[in-house]
Amino acid sequence: MKRHGSALARWTAVAVSVGVLASCTGSATTPPSGNTPAPAPGSAAPSTQAAPSTQAAPSTQAAGAPITIQLIAPFSSFAASFGTDNQLGLKLAFDEVNNQVNGHQIQVVTADDQCSPAAAVQQVAKIVDSALVVVGFPCSGNMAAAQASLESAGIPHLFLGYLSDVTETGDQTIFQVPVGDKVLRAGLIAFAKSNLSITKWAVLHDTSGYGAGGAKNFAAAAAAAGDTIVTQATYNSGQKDFTGTLLNLDKSGADAIDLIGYDSDLGLIVKQAKQAGIKTQIVGDVDYATKVFLNAAGDAANNQYFESSFLPGDTMPAIAPFVAKVQAANGELADETADGYAAGLVLIQAIKSIQGDVTRANLAAALRQVNISESPIGAISFDASGARVGSNLVVIGRIVNGQPTFVARL
Repeated sequence: MKRHGSALARWTAVAVSVGVLASCTGSATTPPSGNTPAPAPGSAAPSTQAAPSTQAAPSTQAAGAPITIQLIAPFSSFAASFGTDNQLGLKLAFDEVNNQVNGHQIQVVTADDQCSPAAAVQQVAKIVDSALVVVGFPCSGNMAAAQASLESAGIPHLFLGYLSDVTETGDQTIFQVPVGDKVLRAGLIAFAKSNLSITKWAVLHDTSGYGAGGAKNFAAAAAAAGDTIVTQATYNSGQKDFTGTLLNLDKSGADAIDLIGYDSDLGLIVKQAKQAGIKTQIVGDVDYATKVFLNAAGDAANNQYFESSFLPGDTMPAIAPFVAKVQAANGELADETADGYAAGLVLIQAIKSIQGDVTRANLAAALRQVNISESPIGAISFDASGARVGSNLVVIGRIVNGQPTFVARL
């Protein structure tokens, strides 16, 4: 699932730039240099590609001209599914309007940020002079690394990660599509206190930007709720042995161990906790709902609770139609898919509201006014800092018989 830092930086950046029209046919030619057209989910990429255009696309979109949405996300590395799921979500949203918004033809192209901050900065450098808007970076550390470049260029960016800190920098061009981790963690803590009698916590998190920031925000939410952080421990992504750390946490006197990190690591931690006979309740974050986590954890994940912003079993009206569309596309019902879809809805509403040329400034202003009453991740609107606002934004899930199961929306 979405969103973290370092080699786990969780963000998918989607840069919207102007497509170049073919001189005779009126169809869009190749995307800006350094990017490749995104194949339809489930289809093979073309074996050959036209030479990339050497002409920078203007950052102002003329009325009626095609818009290219450039998705910068991890399409390789351990987080490759993030990009694939974001891409599918965007496609499903734009398919609903036949890839036409206010007379603009919409095309999505992709670039791979490998869930690495350095790679994300490189990809942003390629489009900073031409991009109209950026959507993405499910790896939060990538957003933190590239944010200053986007902000200084005045490029509005729709962030698809969970780290709340990036909306607290004074950046007036960021819009966080999923609810931030401060809200998510506060919801989990409230649920755990009311339903599981948990008030004393141990926290185990990775050392990525997402993990470190998430642990800080979890501690703040726990303090606000009157709970206690008994102890904290860290690990490096890709680590293979967690037994010693888990045994120490189990002896700490905490009521529960909260895990913050990426799905492959979390699955291994949960599996080793069962093998080591850990008795302390373990709870987790959004990555509990991925196939990667479930495959790694096996039956050790059963009965563990987690926080999220989307689960297929949710009873909101927007859920069932979205689930049907994803299943028809043979996609994964992951939060990245829902976030990509929600980002598409946000862009559609914002672009529809603009008459005439679309510029970075008037698109940012339009994004500020977005008000979507229903989506698979709940109602969507933004405060002055670009953070999601509203109520009932937190989903609590539980692993039952090896499957993520909806419990409550808070």
